[in-house]
Amino acid sequence: GASPAMQPMRSASGLVSASSGSGARDVSVQSIETTYRDLHWHMCRLHKRRFRIVRVKRCQEELADIDVFFLHGFVILELQKNEETTYLRIDWEDGGWRSQEGPDPTAFLTERTRRMERGAELTDEERRRVYAVRAAAVVGSAAVGVAAAGVAAAG
Repeated sequence: GASPAMQPMRSASGLVSASSGSGARDVSVQSIETTYRDLHWHMCRLHKRRFRIVRVKRCQEELADIDVFFLHGFVILELQKNEETTYLRIDWEDGGWRSQEGPDPTAFLTERTRRMERGAELTDEERRRVYAVRAAAVVGSAAVGVAAAGVAAAG
């Protein structure tokens, strides 16, 4: 088993995997090395095809519906060769690195993120969800504050 020091990393990994649908699992050095080699191979293949990186975009997406802070970060590379353009999304996931290539960078985004990038408004359901999460955060913070004050007064 993993050392106790690795427990928080596995817990955070489980949170990320819950949104991706990949299922929580421990990250091994072997899986990181394997996925890094896959990513490196993907980049070398694009280089051999004479693509060059012309733009890098740093993106943020939600981990789940209740993630109002958009905690998942990734990059999209725009690569060109003459008049041909391709895009590569690079993520760090619970099992290591992941890359996806395609002709349309918006295909890599969730529908909600696509709407937000276009400047579209949130739906009524999304507004209710965001309000409920913010209200729960305020109530939770107040409860923690009251508990901390009680512990401090008792100490």
